[in-house]
Amino acid sequence: MTSASERKLSEAARHLIMPSGIVTSMFPKVESQAAKCGISYDRWQQGLGTIMLGRRKDGTFAASIGGVVMSICRQTGKTFTVGSIITMLCILIPDLTVIWTAHRSKTSDRTFDNLRGLVKNRHVARYLARTTRSDGVRAGNGQQQISFANGSQVMFGAREHGFGRGIDAVDILIFDEAQILTERAISDMVPAANTSRNALVIYM
Repeated sequence: MTSASERKLSEAARHLIMPSGIVTSMFPKVESQAAKCGISYDRWQQGLGTIMLGRRKDGTFAASIGGVVMSICRQTGKTFTVGSIITMLCILIPDLTVIWTAHRSKTSDRTFDNLRGLVKNRHVARYLARTTRSDGVRAGNGQQQISFANGSQVMFGAREHGFGRGIDAVDILIFDEAQILTERAISDMVPAANTSRNALVIYM
């Protein structure tokens, strides 16, 4: 019997719809960078990353228009999977702006804590922005952020408190707890990604 870590995405997923027009993917670069940071992926995670970061002939993400939509049960590692992929993208792409938003503050705080633990790994920490006052991680209430030396950043917040409104030039927008995502939140935040040349929206 095939173990869970060896199952392909098509074997693990009940439903799988791939975006059209994929000719290549940025995931191999992400996986290579992750290996340098001591991170490896199961086979289904490799499949998810390959599709998520699949690109058309012109280099744009194939899933950019409709977004990446994933419905995965708890305790399967989806936050680690998406979080580590996003972290590697921030290392690889200068000045990348990522917004990670959940409906509830509790979920947003937990996600931030998980990613803070990831970037505190010494192999990842060397890529963070460091000043005399900061180690690249800002944990202030309502202003949780991870900043990288190349200008990339990931900001975290809760939609229930209006987080994300008024932020522009977003490259990657992640809607955690998307099962309770309102049309108002979408209309408030998705336009912020329209100014990016190669935006990606992820619904979890």
